[in-house]
Amino acid sequence: MARLWHQRDGLNIKNGSVFRADLPPGRYAVTVNVGHMTKPTYVHSVEANGVILGHGNIYTRSNRPVVWPPERLMHGIVPVGNDGLKVTVRGGDEETPERIVKWKKYVFTVEGPLSVLAIEAMPWAPAPVSRIGGKLQWTGSAPAPDGFTEAAKAYASEDFDEAIKAARKIENPLAQSSVLAWVLGFPNTTNDDSFNLCKEILAILQKHLAEKPDDLAAFSLHDATRRFSHGLCANLEKKATAYVFGYGVRRMYESHDYCVQIAAEEPYFGKAQLLAGIYMYWQYRQTGRSIQHACSSGIAMVRLLDGQTRSG
Repeated sequence: MARLWHQRDGLNIKNGSVFRADLPPGRYAVTVNVGHMTKPTYVHSVEANGVILGHGNIYTRSNRPVVWPPERLMHGIVPVGNDGLKVTVRGGDEETPERIVKWKKYVFTVEGPLSVLAIEAMPWAPAPVSRIGGKLQWTGSAPAPDGFTEAAKAYASEDFDEAIKAARKIENPLAQSSVLAWVLGFPNTTNDDSFNLCKEILAILQKHLAEKPDDLAAFSLHDATRRFSHGLCANLEKKATAYVFGYGVRRMYESHDYCVQIAAEEPYFGKAQLLAGIYMYWQYRQTGRSIQHACSSGIAMVRLLDGQTRSG
């Protein structure tokens, strides 16, 4: 039986430690879980085969689990060749002996071990629909199913209601869920319909996987949808604009983590980055930093996102 989260032990490692795994060549969804259940930790960066999974001041605070998450997840799509998988983790007291954190009138030092709870690598395959130059293109091995052309045309004109209607007529469940995922991932306003569409995509993929459990592309899209649904939830909570210090701060950190786990190769990347910017803004507000700083950070992220998504 798995132990409770607060009973799990992390593996304390030295700064720059490397984990290796002999895996067959291919693309993998790699997730690194860092944290310690009894001590605060600090992670500077996590890299897998040259792909940055996480970078910056990544803290966990097990002594204040209501406010700070005791563990953090970093995720990315990683190519693996003949040399296998190599994950490098940097941080801990050796990376920066003394880290001063300021919050309002309080100043305190964050210190603690570099601790890894788990590393997971799952085979990954892309969905049969890609977004290139702002348009949906069929990239599957079989011919495009009936209804895809109509859905792609509506998507290109940003008529998303019509795109959803056309997608629902596609009989191929993986193609249908892929088109719906790209509609959901477009970086526009989030509302209750977004969460309902997310649940619809999960239901389609779960039914499909029950019949074809070896469909790797469907499994990969389902995993991305599941992670994105967690990042979506906090933005749709009734009190999302009235967070108080405590539970709300932890929800923002966790939701931000789920959003930045969405890789650029996945359909939800656009909206996930937009939501991450929203959570960043609220984190700035709750920690007492200037609203101007928060707004400028959010605007910079949106401009970067706009360039990435509209260029394809």
